[in-house]
Amino acid sequence: MRSRKTEGPAMAVSDPIGSESRSELADWIEISSIVAPTGSTGAAELRRLLAREEDDERERITDPDTGEVLEEETLESGASAIEDAVVQELQFRSELLGESYPFELAVSRQTWRLLYRGRESEGRDTYLACLFISGMRDRRLSEEALRVQSGVDPARLFQAFATLAATKFLGDGVSFGWPRLDGSAFRDALNAFTERLGVGGAKANPPLASARREKDEGIDVIAWRSFADMRPGGNWRGKPVSSELGTFLDWFHTLPTQHPIEGMFIPFPQHHDCAPLQGVDWDTAVVDFCRRNEIRFGLIFDRLRLTELISEVATPQDADAWIGGAIITAASPDQ
Repeated sequence: MRSRKTEGPAMAVSDPIGSESRSELADWIEISSIVAPTGSTGAAELRRLLAREEDDERERITDPDTGEVLEEETLESGASAIEDAVVQELQFRSELLGESYPFELAVSRQTWRLLYRGRESEGRDTYLACLFISGMRDRRLSEEALRVQSGVDPARLFQAFATLAATKFLGDGVSFGWPRLDGSAFRDALNAFTERLGVGGAKANPPLASARREKDEGIDVIAWRSFADMRPGGNWRGKPVSSELGTFLDWFHTLPTQHPIEGMFIPFPQHHDCAPLQGVDWDTAVVDFCRRNEIRFGLIFDRLRLTELISEVATPQDADAWIGGAIITAASPDQ
């Protein structure tokens, strides 16, 4: 956990440290809004944070002989640019998801605030569950505290969300990653998958190079589109690392498909780690960033796409406990 904590009312949400992307800062604003006594966080809080970062930076950027602060105007303009970028990110999320976005962005003249709207509308639980998983990934919240407070394994929960999204996107699917909900052994799970798909079959004996202890061969979700004729040819998706896909397919004497399509499920926006490029506008940079992601990982299902895909589907059983526990964790100064 980062040691710096949010100023104002005590919370367990760790403050940014100055090197975050616009998406990470937007996540911080969102989580802070959920647990703030007013149910909102805005320009004042972000400006105070950025001013503090500027003060820290000024201590480093001084003339070694005179001690004079250097590039003060540059620092101030940089903070303003960061704030503008964060607001643009929040606007993008709000406009994209509409009522499924759990927040409302209120902008007026020189200020703005993000208000938490609750969980009532469809899709919001998906967004919030992924937001808190991202907060854990970014070390904004303690993973241990989240697990203890919610009693939920976030990896298993996210796999359930991924399965729902893949199934909604293609039509049918299974959660294959270990530990499987039914506790099935690896080869039993392979046979169950091919029987449900209606094509393919697992080898009678494991590949010679097998360790005989395989759990899922790196494949978490398999999804496909079935047609009325029930003939081969449907697409299916797995966690996309080509080497893992190869070892997974090596378990079949008849392949379930000749043209597998790789995909990746992530609880944060696809551009979460995208850094701005000097002289290139943000949208252009993001499009190329995402294009390169797709080359490497296949189709990307990020937090925004997950929310869109399963907004009308019942969320996994543990989602309520996870979100409730995460809110308590984020609001507690003792975590």
